Amino acid sequence: MMSPKALNNASPNTALSVLVSLDTKGADIDISTAKFSLYGYEALKKQLEAARAIRLLLCAQQTELQGTEAERPKTLELLQSILARDLYKCLDKKAEIRALPVDNPGAALTIIQGARNVSSTGGDLEGTNATALQIGPDYTLDGLGALASAINYQGIQFFDEMAVSMDAMFENNWNAAKDIKKEYLSRLHEIYKDRTPREIYEYALYRIFEHDNTGKSINKDTGIANTQIYKSLYNFQRDAMIGAIEKIEKYNGCILADSVGLGKTFTALAIIKYYLIRNYNVLVLAPKKLRENWVQYREDYVTNPFAREFNYKVLNHTDLTRKSGFSDGIDLSKFNWNNFDLIVIDESHNFRTDSSEKETQTTTRYQKLLQ
Repeated sequence: MMSPKALNNASPNTALSVLVSLDTKGADIDISTAKFSLYGYEALKKQLEAARAIRLLLCAQQTELQGTEAERPKTLELLQSILARDLYKCLDKKAEIRALPVDNPGAALTIIQGARNVSSTGGDLEGTNATALQIGPDYTLDGLGALASAINYQGIQFFDEMAVSMDAMFENNWNAAKDIKKEYLSRLHEIYKDRTPREIYEYALYRIFEHDNTGKSINKDTGIANTQIYKSLYNFQRDAMIGAIEKIEKYNGCILADSVGLGKTFTALAIIKYYLIRNYNVLVLAPKKLRENWVQYREDYVTNPFAREFNYKVLNHTDLTRKSGFSDGIDLSKFNWNNFDLIVIDESHNFRTDSSEKETQTTTRYQKLLQ
């Protein structure tokens, strides 16, 4: 009889290295684990699909099916649908799936039997070639030792008769668990089933905004809600204003990209007003042909519905590369471009790339903006 082998999940002494070395063709596999991810399945796909039968014992809360935090880089491979479909087929064909009414069933346990005696009851392993692994809590890449961030633990691999004795632990939990095969397969189907374009769009919006705390970081003491510009906004513009301010505060910048006709200028003016109230020095950069659109809102013009509400400077995009001359009454040879707390750029798509194709002595607008 072989002596137990200690495992610590450090390469090459990992649970994964042990499991992938086993020939599981025609074998019966019992797995008890707190977490079972698609990527854990991918790592052991050959062994699981070669088995004759699988009993999968999970905990009540299975939140890591699509990957743990450590497995996040794997999600960029975009294989979730394929893996979910393959796992569905594998489990649907040969697996029983149950769950314990607890969040953690304890140490993960894997028992692999060379050939189960179909006339026996209670999972009798006697007389078979068997191996059992008592490992850490997770059937994930980090839990199995496949990642640099592998979960360290003191595991044990048992053989033959000693492996048989581990079966009692599994059987006790299995008998106390509830059948969840239908529910589990349904979760897998939700991952790989075909989606309509609208469903994909709605899901993308949900994931983008699921942690959105719109309005919570806005300083309401500024009195922005009492200003003329704020009162003139529609609700969707107010939402855009608040969302933009939160992104500016968090990321030090924001792109306002509403469609034509949805009032981006007024939304931007409300953002400007929020920062003017906080004594920010504001510069607006606009194409020369649109400069007057911005000048009118700070002057005492009859076309200005927000008289005396704004005080910001307006310059043209082309002024960024000028070293002399005047613009908006400003001497560009003396202008301090670093004297502003907030810069608002109208038609900002003009700055999306550096138009210079070769090194020159002239600084482009794009380069000047980034300085």
